[in-house]
Amino acid sequence: METLTSIEQSLQSPYRAGNTYYRMNPNSFYTEGVRAFMKKAHCQWFYDIIELELYHVLKNRGIIDMYVLQVHCLYHTANLYLIDDTGHILWQKSVAYTDMPEGKIKLMIGFDGRRIATCLAIEH
Repeated sequence: METLTSIEQSLQSPYRAGNTYYRMNPNSFYTEGVRAFMKKAHCQWFYDIIELELYHVLKNRGIIDMYVLQVHCLYHTANLYLIDDTGHILWQKSVAYTDMPEGKIKLMIGFDGRRIATCLAIEH
């Protein structure tokens, strides 16, 4: 059974450098590694949460910075945590049902005051 950890490990080598960013909407970009992760984990819905919820959290916060998005999946549920550079949880969400594999993965979210960019922590 594939886990989030095994998916992340399988993505390490091809996506280390030279990432191409894809635009979902004018305020949001993600890397080839994130694209491959969503495809392998069967979780295209995951980026909807980033675009629709995290974008507004960061825009309202108004601080230009890098953030960590931790994803924990267990028993077909998911918990997402947005963490700032001091370790404080700024936002969290529970997803009652997901077919995303079990495990943990860390992504990086960059905010420049207008747009968010998402990459795998291994790409950062």
